Amino acid sequence: MEAKPPSRLWYLVSIIIFVSGLSGYIVFFLHFTNKLDTHFKQGVFPGRRVFPLEKTGTHYIFYEYVSTLDGQHYSTPEKLSNDFDIQIYHSDKEKPIELKPLEPERITYTIDARKAFAIGSFEVTEPGKYAIEMKYATNNQKPRVVLAVGQSPVVTIFVTLVILLFLFLSVLILAAILMIIVYKKRKKMIHSAFCGDG
Repeated sequence: MEAKPPSRLWYLVSIIIFVSGLSGYIVFFLHFTNKLDTHFKQGVFPGRRVFPLEKTGTHYIFYEYVSTLDGQHYSTPEKLSNDFDIQIYHSDKEKPIELKPLEPERITYTIDARKAFAIGSFEVTEPGKYAIEMKYATNNQKPRVVLAVGQSPVVTIFVTLVILLFLFLSVLILAAILMIIVYKKRKKMIHSAFCGDG
């Protein structure tokens, strides 16, 4: 029984694999960007707020001079005054964690209606609850500002995009390999059939 060349439908299968991979990449990318705002835990200061931090490593405190929290919009001076003090504590430990100051605009993010820059960094050596206290030197309660805690958005975005890009390229290569195999087999079998008829 004479073998038949692979059906042209396999080309369609390759295209479907490619389109599915591209669609998946776009969907996951949009989902990631929509969830990026939850990467940073917010609080209104001055005062004391407790944040559960699950990942170890360098964390940053961001000053959100344009922000939205609990349905309320905040717009405060972009330049934060220097007459404030921030203390960070891990759980019930009394010794504060060192907060390393950062130059404004060094690490920033803009997410929807939120704009921020990092004002300091600290190390999380173990997961747990971390208390952040902020107070003004004059004990004033105003201006009320929004601070957020999280790891570098640049690192988070870069790692996520690399993973998504790797998965997309894997699907793209799979689709290309399938198409090439089908093309070569069809070409070889058609050529053999043509030569045989001759």
